[in-house]
Amino acid sequence: MSLIKKHLKTRPVCKATFTLAADALDGQENVWLIGDFNGWEDTTLPMKKKKDGSWSLEIELEPGREYQFLYH
Repeated sequence: MSLIKKHLKTRPVCKATFTLAADALDGQENVWLIGDFNGWEDTTLPMKKKKDGSWSLEIELEPGREYQFLYH
């Protein structure tokens, strides 16, 4: 899983884009991002499947913190 962070100048948030390669999962219909930023809830942040088969999701996080996450 890759992670790209972008700090916004206009607001005190960090946009984080999580991407999972197409070959990381075989035949999955749904993939969710879970982590301490959403209380480890396993169905609140569904990732979107792209045309190339990869999965992606952009969320806003509080800057200056360390986060733990995984996909399910």
